[in-house]
Amino acid sequence: MISIARILKTGLLTSYLFVVTACTKNIHITNSAGSICSFTFPKEAKITKVAQDDPSRDWLISFQENKKIFISTNDVSGSPLNRYKQEEYGENIVVKMVANDSLILYGRNSSGNWKEIKQDGIVYGYMNIPDNEVLKFEKLIIPICNH
Repeated sequence: MISIARILKTGLLTSYLFVVTACTKNIHITNSAGSICSFTFPKEAKITKVAQDDPSRDWLISFQENKKIFISTNDVSGSPLNRYKQEEYGENIVVKMVANDSLILYGRNSSGNWKEIKQDGIVYGYMNIPDNEVLKFEKLIIPICNH
């Protein structure tokens, strides 16, 4: 068994941490409580920051076969990247987004499963996910927030 002191002395921990962080991509956002929340994705994910006219920030994380995750600071109307919520719930869904501090919307259409979560000033979710990959994407959209 190797002691922590030996790991630090030999630099093994530094090498290990480099390998772990090189295999992922991260997005960091400050939530409404002032905590920094991190979302971590596999290195093959393509992250695109979407420019908006309003002060909100939006990211689209793309995977193979048109599977997508979105993250937004637009907690008033939700992510503009998820068009499925309005198809499912109608135009009045914006009223629900404004009226609730936390909200979970979900559905299924011909493109697959989708979900949008509004929590602590951040909106995030996924789109176009087949049934057999929902659990994997549920785990990917869970932010880790410092308190």
